[in-house]
Amino acid sequence: YMARAKDQNGDSITSEHTYELHFQSGQAPPAKYFWSLTVYDQYANLMLNDYDRYAISGNSKDLIYEDDGSLRILIGGKPPEGMVGNWLPAGESFTRVTLRVYGPEKAMVERSWKPPQLRRL
Repeated sequence: YMARAKDQNGDSITSEHTYELHFQSGQAPPAKYFWSLTVYDQYANLMLNDYDRYAISGNSKDLIYEDDGSLRILIGGKPPEGMVGNWLPAGESFTRVTLRVYGPEKAMVERSWKPPQLRRL
């Protein structure tokens, strides 16, 4: 598992902002089976939300890839227009994003693969 609690500037993530993870083309998490992103509160609880959505994975059927093959995932309180499939709702006490990789491939095990920074928009 890989967890992020800070944005690209080193600031703690909060529900006041929207964040983006932008995986460049060919840079998705190296997983033999699948990967997933989940948001948690400070007590490691799932974030309850009105959308009944608690994770996004590489197997999510409604992900929208950019024309260049990259993947943008938005994390925040309100669904972005036209990108609901790429949106992970975050509640008021959201404090961390966790990436799970099932069947990690060599680059993950050797730590040569690095996830993108969590960028505050």
